Amino acid sequence: MDDEQRKQQVDQAISAVAAGLDAQERARFKGRLHEMARVLAATGDETGAIRALVAGDAFETVEDLYADHPFARAITQRGVMAAYQHLRQHEPPAAPEADDGKSRIVQP
Repeated sequence: MDDEQRKQQVDQAISAVAAGLDAQERARFKGRLHEMARVLAATGDETGAIRALVAGDAFETVEDLYADHPFARAITQRGVMAAYQHLRQHEPPAAPEADDGKSRIVQP
């Protein structure tokens, strides 16, 4: 598998995670973003508040979160990559292959 195929495979896996967000999880993200909008508005960041409101509303209206919602895509990517790194750090080391000097190519 070359790098481009590997990248596509990872991208498809991350997309599947975003697609798996159910209505309850989408509503939770919407609520968090609306709360963030209230905080931003209270601190005088009207532009940030509007962006947070729009992003929150889109969690319930955008069909494909991964393709069409930059914030959802970013948090999904970060979550999957953090989980992947955690697994890589805790997997046992690969067993060293015996080096007997012989070729591993099978001859007909």
